[in-house]
Amino acid sequence: FLPPVPLPNRMWAGGTVDFDAPIPLGAAIEKRSTVAAVEYKRGRSGELVFVTVLHEVHAAGRRALRETHDIVYREASAAQASRTGALAQAARADRAGGAHAADIADDAGAGGDAAPVLHHAWTPDATQLFRYSALTFNGHRIHYDADYCRQVEGYADLVVHGPLIAIQLAALAGQALGVPLARFRYRALRPVLRGA
Repeated sequence: FLPPVPLPNRMWAGGTVDFDAPIPLGAAIEKRSTVAAVEYKRGRSGELVFVTVLHEVHAAGRRALRETHDIVYREASAAQASRTGALAQAARADRAGGAHAADIADDAGAGGDAAPVLHHAWTPDATQLFRYSALTFNGHRIHYDADYCRQVEGYADLVVHGPLIAIQLAALAGQALGVPLARFRYRALRPVLRGA
């Protein structure tokens, strides 16, 4: 359940996953989800609503996983052309010390010139994006209908799901470190397009 936010554009802003204990194969699990915070802000891109959702997965009577999702809702732009800068604009508007100032950064503060510690190429295809949409009950056409992306939303191609990118990055980090992750924290700075 997400609160009824009257803004049409929803974007994944980031999250944190704490891996507290392994979940045994075949174990009965219980998931509890809570809307932890809802904050209204006004930025250069217009109205913004930040929603923080907390998910906890319990197995064998103890918490095994804790995940926080940060979601930002914003107004629609006339041609949807400014979408790639929306999260950066939200961050600049939020720099005064709001709850999300540390979680969302603009492009200049992202460290884009740093040498990569690890390199891995991954290009999801349209079928993979469609399957992930189906698996997560995400019916938004930006993830599987390229014509809709171009003609209605103003994107050049399909938008890759933020959580799918996070899963790929967490798996890569765990593989590179050679140990199970205890915590994985990430943030989304802009939409990622298929093939970009």
